[in-house]
This record gives sequence, C-alpha cells and structure tokens, in this order.
Amino acid sequence: MRHCGYKTLSLYPALGAFMSARSFQTTTGVQRFFDSRDLGTNRIEPDQFFYDNAMKLIGREDRKSPLFMFIYLSANHYPWNHRYRRT
Repeated sequence: MRHCGYKTLSLYPALGAFMSARSFQTTTGVQRFFDSRDLGTNRIEPDQFFYDNAMKLIGREDRKSPLFMFIYLSANHYPWNHRYRRT
C-alpha cells in the first residue's frame, strides 16, 4: 500500500508484543501501529472504542495522501450471544 502512495495505520486491541503483532505489521509495511497502550487502555474494549479512535486518527491526517487503516476488533473473539461489556 505504501508503494502506491497510501499512508498505512493499524489499530490493535492488545499489546503490540502479543503474537509479535507490532513487529510483524511494521515489517510488512504498516507505518504507524497503535496498540492498546497507545490508545490509552489496558482492558478489552468494545468495537465503538476502536471506531472512535480511528475517526480521531483520520481527523489528524493531512488528507493529501490516501489512507489505509486496518482496525482489529476484540469482540470477534467472544461469544456472540451476549454482550461482553457494557459501555
């Protein structure tokens, strides 16, 4: 994506060291990687937390270049028949 002129960002719902996510993504070309610590939390957050942070990050971009953002969500790892945390 970078070679095509995109800025690349990734939001990750755990610490970047988990499963070597930060090092893997940065070696594949992700320019800015935000883990749970970077996003200001130390717990499992609902999807809306990541969407809100994504919107803030998009708002800070210069808009001169296209942007690719990958957002991992924690809710996909939990049973879907109940809400795992109220916001």
